[in-house]
Amino acid sequence: ASSAAAARTRELHGDERVLHFGKGHSIRAGGDFFVFDFLQHTAGPGYSVANNDTIITADSMVRHFCPISVFTAMNNALNDLFLMGVSESLVVLPVYDGEPDEVHSIRAALADYRAFFAERGVPLDLRDEGPLGTGAKVIGATVVGLAKHELPGHMGLLPGQEILATRWLGDLSLLSMHRSLHFPYQPHPSLDPVRWKILQRFCTPNLLVAGVIRRYLPSLGEAFDPARHVTFSSDVSGPGLFVLEEGARASGVDIYIGDMKFIDEKSLGFYRKNQTSSTNGPILLSAMPAVAERLESDLRAAGLEEVWRLGRVRGKSASPTIFINEELRRRFPSEDPRTDFFAPEVHFGSGEALHRERAPIFERMEFCAKE
Repeated sequence: ASSAAAARTRELHGDERVLHFGKGHSIRAGGDFFVFDFLQHTAGPGYSVANNDTIITADSMVRHFCPISVFTAMNNALNDLFLMGVSESLVVLPVYDGEPDEVHSIRAALADYRAFFAERGVPLDLRDEGPLGTGAKVIGATVVGLAKHELPGHMGLLPGQEILATRWLGDLSLLSMHRSLHFPYQPHPSLDPVRWKILQRFCTPNLLVAGVIRRYLPSLGEAFDPARHVTFSSDVSGPGLFVLEEGARASGVDIYIGDMKFIDEKSLGFYRKNQTSSTNGPILLSAMPAVAERLESDLRAAGLEEVWRLGRVRGKSASPTIFINEELRRRFPSEDPRTDFFAPEVHFGSGEALHRERAPIFERMEFCAKE
């Protein structure tokens, strides 16, 4: 398995530096290896925001060395920077491997990726140091950017806030449906355009979103003001909506999910462990209603026509819980427990007490409650 860590360093006064390790993850790539990133903050006042993400492919029907997979992998790594409004002084250090001809294809795609950003006036310091030399078929990157503003975090969910998502869910579910129905058969005339649209999403970086988010964050050293700022940001990628569980626990709040929008709800009938997961996924943002209204308008003006309201933060809680609108059960019925978002697993309490139910979009099932 590969392992990676995200870190950020802040330098504001002389030699004062604080290093925060943000995450680690593993994937199966045909061999065991670790990737360690040693980062030094040298950009002056601000935050050095860094992330590493590595994938095997954008789609099981696409090889890891294809341009689609390379663009998707770079975007997936950068997404953790973009969701914090970071799109300046970007450094990309690709992490990849494969056979010699595959490495050649990857390096050509990386050159195209750099050109893509240059055409949009965004300098991208892409430092291709060659393959890992392990033979593992992986593609990804360590990415670093400079933030001269304060950063939202998972502890930023506040009572009364509304939660927005920048695009609809279910892109990986659609790819799973496509594979289940038609692989290894001939391409399907109606599904193929949908599949290519999904892959196009994966290949498109969330640069525009980063610019909008940055306008709703405080300047460096300024305190967060809920009346003006976005205080929580996360992306719906590998973990899908599991990120709400992490945010609720970190913030000590209850969350109410009032709606879920999917690109095509028919794809939910095909088993997938997490129907809400994505790659280079939608970004979740939390803000007070007046701020959320302006934010939604600005996102739409930037071309994000699918932005939608997922739910709201209810209030502080000693035992954070995610409440789910009962109407969603009627919208997403299923006779197969594996594809039922709300398949009951644990029931205790009665009357006004919580009726806890399993919701497979959340791994620790006791965390969700029916409403």
